[in-house]
Amino acid sequence: MALYDPPDLPARTTARRLARLLLAERRVALLALACALGYTALVIGISAVLQRVIDDVLRGGDLDALPLLVALLLVLATLRFAISFLRRYATARVGI
Repeated sequence: MALYDPPDLPARTTARRLARLLLAERRVALLALACALGYTALVIGISAVLQRVIDDVLRGGDLDALPLLVALLLVLATLRFAISFLRRYATARVGI
């Protein structure tokens, strides 16, 4: 534990300082927000493709669709990785 632990600032002061920081770096903050939304959309897309793999290929026996679905999963996972990296970079740059 630190020997000196300053008291917390009031919520209004913290919000005002954070707003100034976000305004100064608004493009990077908007990039981080867009990446977070894109990441969420990709996770939903990956879940939908996995549902198709389980329902249509594994349970339905349609093995012809498997290579296409696996390729789609690889593309979506690669995009998710890239967007996650950008989001982490942007939030680290802004400091939130």
